[in-house]
Parts: sequence; structure tokens; C-alpha cells
Amino acid sequence: MKNYFLLLLFLLNLQKSYCQEAYETYYDSGIKKIDHKDYNGAVEDFTKVIGLVPDYTSAYYNRGFSLYNLGSYQKAILDFDKTIELKPTHMHAHYKRGMSKLMLNDYKGSIEDFNKAIELKADNPEAYYNRGLAKGNLNDYKGAIEDFNDAIDYRSDYTAAFYNRGKRRGNLGDLKGAIEDFSNVIELEPEYSSSIAYYNRGVARVLVGDFKLAVEDLDDYIEAKPREPEAYYYRGVAKGELSDNQGAILDFNKALLLKPDYTEALYNRGNRKRMVGLFKEAIQDFNKAITIDPELALAYSYRGVAKESFGDPKGALLDLNKAVELNPKEAIAYYNRAGVYSHSKETLIHRKALNDYDKAVELNPEYINAYYNRGVIKSDAGDHGGAVADFDQVIKIKPTHAKAFFARGTAKKDLGDTAGACKDWKKAKELGYDVHIDFINSNCQ
Repeated sequence: MKNYFLLLLFLLNLQKSYCQEAYETYYDSGIKKIDHKDYNGAVEDFTKVIGLVPDYTSAYYNRGFSLYNLGSYQKAILDFDKTIELKPTHMHAHYKRGMSKLMLNDYKGSIEDFNKAIELKADNPEAYYNRGLAKGNLNDYKGAIEDFNDAIDYRSDYTAAFYNRGKRRGNLGDLKGAIEDFSNVIELEPEYSSSIAYYNRGVARVLVGDFKLAVEDLDDYIEAKPREPEAYYYRGVAKGELSDNQGAILDFNKALLLKPDYTEALYNRGNRKRMVGLFKEAIQDFNKAITIDPELALAYSYRGVAKESFGDPKGALLDLNKAVELNPKEAIAYYNRAGVYSHSKETLIHRKALNDYDKAVELNPEYINAYYNRGVIKSDAGDHGGAVADFDQVIKIKPTHAKAFFARGTAKKDLGDTAGACKDWKKAKELGYDVHIDFINSNCQ
């Protein structure tokens, strides 16, 4: 009997030794397969380990890691759940579960896991970065920026954190901050995601009015990505603002070849054609844009301007009325309609023009052209004091507006303020306005 028990004990120890040797062999094999990116093979090995040792924490984690890399995020989450059940302080399991949830668009769930990962390991730039991504997708742009800040504090060369912080700064209207971040990306990694930083910096520069540098950025992006319609569109906008209307039209043409239903490119091309006197072609572009999107207020607005230039003031007012109806908060529709009204010789119609300019500057207090044109109408109507006030506003917004100095000088002269008039005329000439010296000499004795 004694020999029987000894034999049984020997067999049990032999089985235990075999199991240990087997699961260690499978585990080591799984780790090697991860190193060689053979994730399917790794999953098979870790599954065998778990079959032999059901509470092996690292086997669950590494199988979850492999499943994550295979894109099997739901299955990965189950393994990370088990890892955390066995070891609640397993930081990497919380982090990778957060990553799995992020990939499944479960942003709130991912934030909870990233919170725990950061609690377990504060110097965790990847957790801050990915929590920032999740917050950004929940439109918590401020919170996202704070997380990207922390990620960059821990890793000063974290290109992706700079890039995404730039995007979220743009979402909050901090375009200068966005440009700074995209510049950091380009400095750290000029080829980042096929030069996408050049595109985003170019767009931000368009929005802040830095059109020349915007064109340079978009040139670089288009060289790397020649089939992106949005890049041609924004470069066209920048060229148009630089008075390169022909260049703008060519870029809008390219955008439309790549994206024929690109309404913004259609109405912007129409507007640039209008500016070079191609009124019929401009109207055709606006027609196409409106066919695609009948609610596009800007297309009606610019088509109205083109129709007036084409000799159809009634059609112009119909379009501009429609633009105001569709978007009563858009200043340019009132501005354009005021322009049509101002060409009438009737005093009552001029009053309508003034009302529209009033509305335009109410909606956009920085609308220089609206103040200037309102000042001209007031001056023509004999309201020289009101004209001076409008030209004052133009000069306050843009102190180098030579034309406004000249117009204000003329209004001051009509008010009997010859000294003020002469001072303004001289300033206009100094700024480059074509004021003949004989005019100044004859009026400023």
C-alpha cells in the first residue's frame, strides 16, 4: 500500500511538471509570435496556456493584446476584463481596454479606462494623448487640449499630440495657436501623414487672412497629394483674396474635376468669374450650385450681384431677397442687396440701401466696405456728419485705408472743416491714394 501511494504521488508530480513545462512553452511561443506580429498564432498559443492555467493573468492580457492588433476589439475587451478581474492594478490592461473602446467609438468608456491608467501611472503620455482624442470626439475641445498639453509635457517631440492639439485649437477658433502647432509638426516630422500638417496650416492661414503663406503651404500639400479637391479649393480662395482671379478659377476648376458636386467651389468660381467680367459664366456656376443645394444662401447672393452686372436688376433683387430669407444672419447678403439699391436714383431706394448697410454692420461690426459705402451714400445725400462718422469707423478698423481718408476729407470740406479736410487728403496721398498735388494746393491755402 505504501508503494502505491508513493507511485501516485510520483505520477501527480510528473503531471504537474508536464503541465508547467507545456504552458511555459506555449506562453514563450506566444510572446515570440507577438514579436514577429503573428497575432493569430499568438492567440492560439495563449488560448492553450489559459486552457492549462485558467487564472494566468499575463496570458489573458497578451491574448487581448493580440486580438486588439487583429482588430477584434470586442474579444480583446473580454480578455482585458478578465486581466483586470485577476489584477485590478494592471495599468496596461486598463490602457488597452481604453484603446479598444476608442476604436469602437465608445468614447465615454475609453475615457474611464484612460483615467484609471493615468491614476496607476501618471507619467503616461499615450494615455493622455488617447484620452484627448476621445474627448475631442465628444466635442470637449478644451479638455482634449489639456490632455494633449500633458502628453507634450511628458514627450516634447510628440508629433501626433501637436497635430491633434492644433486641430482642436482650430475648433475653438484659436487659429494662431493651431498654426503654431502645425508648424511644430512640420518641424518635427515634415512628412507627417503625407504632409497633412501643411494642409491644415494652409487652411488656418486662409482663415486668418495670411493668404500668401497659405498658398505656399497648400502648394506643398498638393505636390504630395495632387488629388485632394479641398486643397485646390482653399488655395483658390487664397489666390482670389490675393487678386489672382485667374489662378483662383484654375484651382476651382481642378477641385470640380475631382469633386463635381462641390458647391462651395462652384459658387466661389462663379464669384471670381464675376470679378473678371464673365457674368454669364458666373451665373451658370451659381445655377449649378443652387441646383445641387437649393438652400445655399451665398450662391443666391452672388448670383444676384452677377445678374445686376449683367443688366438684370430685378432678377438680382429676387436672388438677394432669397439669400436674406435663407440666412438672415449673413451680413454679405444685406451688403450685396444694398449695392443694388444704391445704384437706383430714387431717394426711397437709397433709404433701403442704408437700412441694409445698417444691418450688415450690425451683424459684422468689422465690415469695412459696408461702413465705407454707407458713408458715400450719406455724403451724397448731404449727411456729411454721418459720412465722417462712417469713414472714422473704416479708418479705426484699417488705419491704412487711403480711400477712406480722402472721402473723409471731402466730407469734412463740405462741413466747412478745411483744416481737417486738408490733413486727411495729405494722409491719403501719403498712403498712396492718387491725389494730385494741385488739388491739395488749390484747396488748402
